[in-house]
Amino acid sequence: MRYAVILPATFEDEAAAKIDAIRAASDPLHGKLAAHVTLVYPTETETLATPRDALAAFAKQARALDVTFEAASAAFDHHAQTNPHLVYLLPDATGRANLVELRRQLPLKAPGGDDPHVTVARTGANEAAVALAREAGAFLPLRVRFARAALVMLDGPRVDVVVDAPLT
Repeated sequence: MRYAVILPATFEDEAAAKIDAIRAASDPLHGKLAAHVTLVYPTETETLATPRDALAAFAKQARALDVTFEAASAAFDHHAQTNPHLVYLLPDATGRANLVELRRQLPLKAPGGDDPHVTVARTGANEAAVALAREAGAFLPLRVRFARAALVMLDGPRVDVVVDAPLT
C-alpha cells in the first residue's frame, strides 16, 4: 500500500468554481481528493501507523497558512503512464518558502514538498495543457488557505483519506 500527505486547498469563492470546473473536466483526482499541495509524495508502507502518528503530531503544532499563487504552468510528468501533461498553480516566493518549511516540520522521511504546487489538470496533449494553463492563469494572483492536513491511502485505483486533521 502507498500513502501520501497533502494540504487540501481552500480557494477564494469566485476562483473556487472556476478551478473546480477545470478540475472536473481534466483532473482524474477530482471527486476523490480536493485540490491540494502534496507534502509527501506517494510512498510505500507496510502499515499506516507511522504516517498516522506523524500527521497527528504535525497537525498539533503546524499553523494554518495563507499562500498567494501567482502563476499557472504546463509541464510534462516523466513518471506518468497516462495523461503526462500537467497544469499546476505556482506560489509566489514567500508562499513557496512557507510551504517548504511546513514540509520540513513533518516528521516523516519520505520524498516530497520541495516544489510546492497545486495540480489542476492532467491531459494527454501538450496543446490542451497549455490552453488550460492559460485559462487557469486568468484568475491569478489567487489567495489560497491551507488549514488542514490529510493522510491519503492509495491502493491501486482507490484513493481514501484516512486522516483529515485541522492545523492550529
